[in-house]
Amino acid sequence: SVLVLPEAPLEPAEAEVAAAAAGDEAPPADVAAVWEGIAKTEYLFDGDGSGWESEAEEEETEQERYLKENPGVPVVEHLEDIWLVGRWQREAATLERKEKEKRLRRLRRRLRDEFGDAPALPEPEALPAGLRSLAELD
Repeated sequence: SVLVLPEAPLEPAEAEVAAAAAGDEAPPADVAAVWEGIAKTEYLFDGDGSGWESEAEEEETEQERYLKENPGVPVVEHLEDIWLVGRWQREAATLERKEKEKRLRRLRRRLRDEFGDAPALPEPEALPAGLRSLAELD
């Protein structure tokens, strides 16, 4: 006796291709309904309802949380861009220095307007050694 096995059901995409090859112009299959049927069948078989659930969202890592809380922190996603970090740090330092100089000029202008011109400092040679470097800055 010969055992005849039933033909395996075709996947939805395979069924559409087979119908098109046969010349039948059937409407396209409702893929969502097909997969809903597959999920129901699987649920009946094993009782696991994971076929209907969406993928579980990944837990947020400590690093992701830190980056979300601190959006100004530079992040290098591609290691070939690591050389940009040094450039960015130099640019940030230059910008910070310019901001400090601008604040110092505003402060000096405000003090000059309020108290007048500062008295002239003595020549650096006449000052003690610790104050010479400060006098040279001005």
